[in-house]
Amino acid sequence: MQQAMETLSTLVAPYTGYLPWLGWASLISFLVSLALVPVLLARIPADYFTQTKARARKSAPKNSRLHYSLVWILRNLTGLVLVLAGVAMLILPGQGLLTIILGVFVADFPGKWTLERKLVTNQNVFNAINWIRNKRGVEHLVFPEQSTEIGTDN
Repeated sequence: MQQAMETLSTLVAPYTGYLPWLGWASLISFLVSLALVPVLLARIPADYFTQTKARARKSAPKNSRLHYSLVWILRNLTGLVLVLAGVAMLILPGQGLLTIILGVFVADFPGKWTLERKLVTNQNVFNAINWIRNKRGVEHLVFPEQSTEIGTDN
C-alpha cells in the first residue's frame, strides 16, 4: 500500500499546480449543472418521446442555410461540453448521468433518436427526469412505447 501511495504521489507531483484550477472547474460545473439540468429537462415537451421521428422533424422551424449551420454548430458544441462535463462529474461532484443525457438531447447526430429513446426507456432515468420535472411544476413525460420507428434513425 505504501508503494502504491508513493507511485501515485510521483505521478501527481508535476500537476499539483493544476489541482486548484481543477477544483474550481469542478465547483463551477457542479453549480452550472444544478442550475441548467432542471431548466432544460423541464423544457422537453411531455409527449416528445411518443412522437415519431418524422413528426418531430417536421415541427422544427425552417431556417436559412447559414442560420441552420450556426445553430447546428452551437448545439453540437454545447452537447459535447455537456457530455464531457457529465463524464467528468462521474468522478467529480455533480449530476454526471443526467448531464450526459442532457448533452445527448442537445446535440444533433445520426442515431440520436434511437439513443434518446433507449436512455429514457430505462426506468431509473425516466423516474429521475420526471422527479425533476415534478419539482419544477411541469407535466411528467409520457413513457415511450416501443415502436417499429425506433430502429430507423438516420
